Amino acid sequence: MSQVATLFSKTKIDYSWSFSDKTRKDTAYITHGYHRYPAKFIPQIVSRLAEKYTNEGDLIVDPFGGCGTTLVESKVMGRPSVGVDINPVAVLITKAKITPIDPQKIEKAFTILKAKLDTYSKDTKVKAPGHKRIDYWFKPEEKRKLAFIFAEISKLKDQDIRDFFLVAFSNILKNCSMWSKNSIKASRDLNKKTIKPFPLFKRHLLKM
Repeated sequence: MSQVATLFSKTKIDYSWSFSDKTRKDTAYITHGYHRYPAKFIPQIVSRLAEKYTNEGDLIVDPFGGCGTTLVESKVMGRPSVGVDINPVAVLITKAKITPIDPQKIEKAFTILKAKLDTYSKDTKVKAPGHKRIDYWFKPEEKRKLAFIFAEISKLKDQDIRDFFLVAFSNILKNCSMWSKNSIKASRDLNKKTIKPFPLFKRHLLKM
């Protein structure tokens, strides 16, 4: 038996690290529920590690930052932090999760945006993107509505609020697409009943 195997065979399993008592609500508190992300670890792991191995004021660095779980928990615990990720969507999500915005500003922008979305009709002029990958995943009407939402978000002048809304927009894309619900790998279900973009977008923004 190797030294490593011997070491692990003598190591007691600490089942408290499974956090089996935590609910989805517990792991999605504050901004953690903004956006789904593959292989995302729960915030309780970060907070316990930070509490165990760092002190308030210590710098925490996450070189594979993902959607910002480490940076959010670091902020909560009074630790300055730096995160890096190659995925621009991950960077966008992280920025939205760690950037404080006056709730009244968000509420005002949401009211205005919601009113804009309510003006949509089949006669509304929309510049939908012509791209074979987009057309592969989205039905024409869903694509048109999503393009309208994106265009309205893009008009917002406040970068922080725009990022906040873009994260909500990004989070609904999979449910509005033909991505098969029962498939782990990316595959289409041409008979899938896609969720309507406008009510889904509004619901997720309210949740955020």
